[in-house]
Amino acid sequence: QTVKLQQIGSGHINRTYLLNTQHNKKFILQQLNTFVFKDPHVIANNIKAVADYLKIYSPDYLFPGPISTLTGKFMFHLEDEDEYWRLMPFVANTVAYETLSQTKQAYEAAKQFGKLSRLLNEFDTSLLTTTIADFHDLSWRYEQFTFSLDKSEKALKDKAVKEIQTALHHHFIVAYYKSYEKSKNFPDRVMHHDTKISNVLLAKE
Repeated sequence: QTVKLQQIGSGHINRTYLLNTQHNKKFILQQLNTFVFKDPHVIANNIKAVADYLKIYSPDYLFPGPISTLTGKFMFHLEDEDEYWRLMPFVANTVAYETLSQTKQAYEAAKQFGKLSRLLNEFDTSLLTTTIADFHDLSWRYEQFTFSLDKSEKALKDKAVKEIQTALHHHFIVAYYKSYEKSKNFPDRVMHHDTKISNVLLAKE
């Protein structure tokens, strides 16, 4: 059957398309960036594990996870081009904002990110596999910052004096992070970890 593809979104990593069939059924088709995500199947398995958990413990929660192929896979490998694609349901009457225009948009987005974390509070994180090692390691990120600061030219640092001072001032947050990281009373939990406004679908007004 005939389908129409329209590239949408402003993501810098993956390419996302709106797929419209001749019967006006809509889906979201996305190509994963394998330069960033070396093993796309890990992402597919992680999302499936989360989707399966929510289906059992929060069946009324709308989680638009990938649609499986006829062989039961959540990621399609186009071998000739060595490309990985996934298909997701299109959620009608929703909008993804690129920028905020109202305070309540930020509130609703934060509320939904928090709700997802709450629903997955008891999820067994050992079922998940790391997709990008140390990507969210605050200690390592701060080390990268200080290393770059030492190697940067004075003229460049002079242009960002306030920003650099702010980052250095908040170094204490790294110490907090390290203490929590080693604490037995601070278990691993599932989070979205890319909490930008365009990653939330809000109802159209």
